[in-house]
Amino acid sequence: MATGGKKPGIRDIGDFAQVFDKICQTLAKYKDKFYKFTKDAARKIRLRLHGKQIAVLGPVAAGKTTLLHVLKDPSVVIDPMTYEKTTDAVNFADRLFVEWKLPLDDVGKEAEVIRLKVRKPKDVGGEAAQRDTQTGWLDVCKESDFLFYLFDASTYSEDGTLARIREDFNWIANNAQAFAPGFKIVIFANKIDKIIGDVDLHAAFEQQLPKIENTMRDALGSYSKHLVAAAPCCLLSCKDRTNAISLALKHLAELL
Repeated sequence: MATGGKKPGIRDIGDFAQVFDKICQTLAKYKDKFYKFTKDAARKIRLRLHGKQIAVLGPVAAGKTTLLHVLKDPSVVIDPMTYEKTTDAVNFADRLFVEWKLPLDDVGKEAEVIRLKVRKPKDVGGEAAQRDTQTGWLDVCKESDFLFYLFDASTYSEDGTLARIREDFNWIANNAQAFAPGFKIVIFANKIDKIIGDVDLHAAFEQQLPKIENTMRDALGSYSKHLVAAAPCCLLSCKDRTNAISLALKHLAELL
């Protein structure tokens, strides 16, 4: 464990698979209700995250646009049948911040609100061409404190997914100087609902997490310490996505 007041890294508190499994268990336990925080716990999370700048990255169809809309309005209705691939940078909001509410366990108290900033209120595509243009990923990532990286867990393949992850994390390493000093990377394995109900599929995916983590860290090189958290995510169900995002933010705050 870390000593001398040093904040623990993910290697000190448990690897991706352990953290991932813990959050999965919590999501299953709170499947039909909101996970709620004590006022003190929520306040600590807010104090550590409030005002931080975020950017959302990931391949095509990973859920980036959906996450942006959910952060803007957690109650938004998402219809997967109306999905359209984002092929160019488009505005998704008229403001430069989002407000995330942490539900509290005391019905007489208001939710704790975390205000997070975005550099530009726009969504960018997940193609490599969008990633590599000056008006693409870099334009929304500059000076960001947190990079939220999404990938589709339901379509994971060792060859295709890992190759794309390696490319994306090479890009992050090559552009690291453009981000805020001490930036953190949080991984969201999205669409977990499509595999979590199948014990064998779920177990098989979790067995791949060390390989996913190692691929990311190898690509990041000297910046691997900036990769701090991985969490399962489902953005379609209101309760599931609220719980998944809140738990990921909780875990992130614990590492700061």
